[in-house]
Amino acid sequence: PHLTELFFQSDRSLTRKHEGMGVGLYLVKRYVDLMKGRLEVESERGQGTTVRVTLPDAVSHLRPASDAAA
Repeated sequence: PHLTELFFQSDRSLTRKHEGMGVGLYLVKRYVDLMKGRLEVESERGQGTTVRVTLPDAVSHLRPASDAAA
């Protein structure tokens, strides 16, 4: 539940194996929210993590090129 919090790191020890500041998923979540999308995270310890971003179909709201020229 904390993965998208600013500066969150699951391993807070000084000897952690992975680098980073904990801003990546925070920024992704903010951008996805701005675009009215959805962010889903599935993770299983020792198996890995899957992150899905779903954005609304903005292309369907655009006028066809032939209409834009008129």
